[in-house]
Amino acid sequence: MATSRGTYARERTRLTAEHVKKAGRMIAAGKVPGRGIDFSDEACPGLTLRVTPLSGTWLLKTRTSTIRLGDMAAVPLAAARVAAERTRVDLRDGRDPRPDVRVYAHAMATTGGDHETAADAAWPVEIERQSDEDRRRHGPWEWRDLVDLFLEEKRPDLDPDYFPAYASYLRHKAFDRIARRPVREVTATDLQGIRNTIIAEHSKSAAARAVRQGREMLDWAWSNHSGVSGMAKATEKWPLWKDQWSIKYRPGKRRHAPEIDELARTMAVAERYRTLGQTEHATAPGTLAMLWFTVLTGQRTGAVAETARLDVAPIAEDAGVPGPGWRAVTWSAGVMKEDRPFVLPLPPGAWYVIDRVLAEDPDRETNRCV
Repeated sequence: MATSRGTYARERTRLTAEHVKKAGRMIAAGKVPGRGIDFSDEACPGLTLRVTPLSGTWLLKTRTSTIRLGDMAAVPLAAARVAAERTRVDLRDGRDPRPDVRVYAHAMATTGGDHETAADAAWPVEIERQSDEDRRRHGPWEWRDLVDLFLEEKRPDLDPDYFPAYASYLRHKAFDRIARRPVREVTATDLQGIRNTIIAEHSKSAAARAVRQGREMLDWAWSNHSGVSGMAKATEKWPLWKDQWSIKYRPGKRRHAPEIDELARTMAVAERYRTLGQTEHATAPGTLAMLWFTVLTGQRTGAVAETARLDVAPIAEDAGVPGPGWRAVTWSAGVMKEDRPFVLPLPPGAWYVIDRVLAEDPDRETNRCV
């Protein structure tokens, strides 16, 4: 032990937890010499553990002042070193460190030595909040970023009238709980819980659409943006949605054969209302034409969908048709159920209805199929 300096003995060494224990034993046994002893830490210049007959106190000694950091009983050595460095920074920047140190010492005492909480209370870190634009450009994405960016990518592929309904499933309120969560922190438990909420609050069909579109969205991000999205550093094994986010759903089969008045009502509604309410269905010109084609020919929808433009041709009047304007629709053997080719004459009125709807399609002349 070094010679005394003033009224306190002094020892300079690299302090360890053992020194703190030794000081505690000296106090408990009443063996503190004189008024006390200062243990100066060589690992943190200025940091001193002052041990008196009644207590141990952490101090930071500078050329101009001595600042109390807290009680030895509440502040461990590692925390005392951090507090000393924070105090030294305040002094260097011209700030009075005492108010912050008092907050720190009080927080350490009231939290039972929780240094992280006490340091946050005394020296809160000011972090510049990342802008939405910067986060989306440089990452890591939050769930809301993923949804918005995917929908921007998807929009050109969807009918404008259909897009809002499509987007509504990915923006369902059940996803609000993870909207600001980094994508890489989203878990299978989160996704399964959201699926179950949609089922409980709406329907299984709505949940099936949300899951289907959500999986497509995650596939897109994983394949194209795993880095900036943060997915490459996910907390769980990814792609977790492949086998941990699904739903068993199959639309019910309808066995009812529609009557003429029901077909007429269906066509009237389809013509009048191209979109309905909050559903995702928007009737594009090609879809409406296919519906007319199906009703007017009685053909199966699969065969109708595969009808090529070259499969529809005018019928010459000398072929025996009642008048001009008739068309012949031909289906190959591979399309027909009985594996035999089939030709159906289509009267002018029927073709007029179909052609009128198809005229709305800007891609009509470039499409292979009707």
